[in-house]
Amino acid sequence: MGLFLFLLLLAPFGAPVPDAEEPEEYTECTDGYEWDPETEHCKDIDECSLGPPPPCRGAMKCLNHFGGYLCLPRSADVIGPAPLAPPPPPLPDRGFCPPGFSPAPDGTCQDVDECSGPPPCRPSQDCINLPGGFECRCPPGYRHQRTECVDEDECRFRWCQHSCANSPGAFSCRCHPGFRLGPDGRSCLDVDECSMGARCSQRCLNTFGSFRCRCRSGFLLQPDGAGCEDVDECAGGAGLCQHRCQNSPGAFTCLCPPGYGVDGVTCVDVDECSEGTHGCSGAQSCINTFGGHRCVPRELCPAPYVPHPSTPRTCVCPGGLRACAPRPRWFLPRFLALPNVPDPPRGLFQIQRPPGSPQRLRLRGGPPGAFRLRDLSNQSALLELTRPLPGPLHVVLDVELLPPHGAPPPPEAPPPTETTPILEAPPPPGPALALLRLHLSLGEHPF
Repeated sequence: MGLFLFLLLLAPFGAPVPDAEEPEEYTECTDGYEWDPETEHCKDIDECSLGPPPPCRGAMKCLNHFGGYLCLPRSADVIGPAPLAPPPPPLPDRGFCPPGFSPAPDGTCQDVDECSGPPPCRPSQDCINLPGGFECRCPPGYRHQRTECVDEDECRFRWCQHSCANSPGAFSCRCHPGFRLGPDGRSCLDVDECSMGARCSQRCLNTFGSFRCRCRSGFLLQPDGAGCEDVDECAGGAGLCQHRCQNSPGAFTCLCPPGYGVDGVTCVDVDECSEGTHGCSGAQSCINTFGGHRCVPRELCPAPYVPHPSTPRTCVCPGGLRACAPRPRWFLPRFLALPNVPDPPRGLFQIQRPPGSPQRLRLRGGPPGAFRLRDLSNQSALLELTRPLPGPLHVVLDVELLPPHGAPPPPEAPPPTETTPILEAPPPPGPALALLRLHLSLGEHPF
């Protein structure tokens, strides 16, 4: 008769958990386990270390195991790796061996291998030979249920972080899409799809369990969530650029006509005169215009006029010269640059007359009907542009200061004074005329 070891199990495994849809996160564990927030898994409770009082009574010793503990006699050993076989008992004097042993040729008792003959265990069990007996054990992944071995549903212990798939005698952990199984076979680690060649055409942003595609500035993410299409900023609305917009992949460029520089989206006139790129000779002066420049003679007073000794930019015809008799006494050359005027009438130049003077103003030059003089008061008049003129255009306008009809010749008078853009004509009326010659340069564009 075999020798059997009876074990007392005081804390059995918890009841099976009914099949249900696995929740996304677990914070509760079955009996014999407790939740570990650090590893986010259920870990076994060591009941043997929870005393006092000790979980086992009397002379029983406590042995912890997954989900519970065992109370064993002090003399009982847990079966582990096969120990060295004890020496066979000697043959008793009467020639009989204990149960489970048989006489050996050397006169001792040898163990009988009960597992080598007809299987003493059920088909679902493994037979383990022991000194003087045998034991019927369940294979790994199975447990005893009465006299049979049935599959152990390890998934009920919630050892897997995401989901668990039970199989006969084993189980496997599975992870949600976007995660991979960790080295421990139970935890799930995020998959960096961006480093694995995600299908993003430009930029990839890894997220926990997934990824997102992003586009560079100037591009728009397509409905497929992966492709990027260039945004045509030039077609998005009028007025983005002051002159002309040129689209490019992911960006746009504002273009300006010759003679202008780009300042963001606006056009700024290039002053060739101050930058030294005009190309005028040493005998010429540079006059900057909108979109260009003009080179004019440095000496502005044509003969017989000479520069006035005390009034800058004013020419005077010396008295007593025969050539000066039919000419105005004063000659004032002026240069004015304007952008194109899209919405006339527009005032260009204001002329100031002496207070109480009956002098008259007369305008000559320019396209017919394009300019006019409009009196503002009895002391001032305004030179106006009355209709649009296509640029670039250079116009010379003469504004004459005439004495009233029948006025006597005036005595010698000081030269007129002028403050840009205000012109003050000679104070006394008379037969001598003052002439303002305005060189007007109109640009091609309204900037």
